[in-house]
Amino acid sequence: MRSATPLEFEHELLKKIEEESRGVRKVLTRDELKDELADLLAVIRELQALKKITPSEMKTAIKDNLKKKGGFTKRLYLLWSSDDGYRSNESRV
Repeated sequence: MRSATPLEFEHELLKKIEEESRGVRKVLTRDELKDELADLLAVIRELQALKKITPSEMKTAIKDNLKKKGGFTKRLYLLWSSDDGYRSNESRV
């Protein structure tokens, strides 16, 4: 066993976020959901600490994202868009 370099650790945390988010999709009960969300939040917080992102910075980023992108309170679902050039900011293509 050895300690991971900061870059290796970051890479593994990013992989772990993907793994934990897949786990959230598979839950069947409220208790399972709580456990999976706790796991996901723990990994996110570790990555946040590794990158030295303060709670204040996160609060500002969340506020800015809500202002820019909206939230989920209205539970809206986009059925169709004529913007064929749209690409998600999560897309690497």
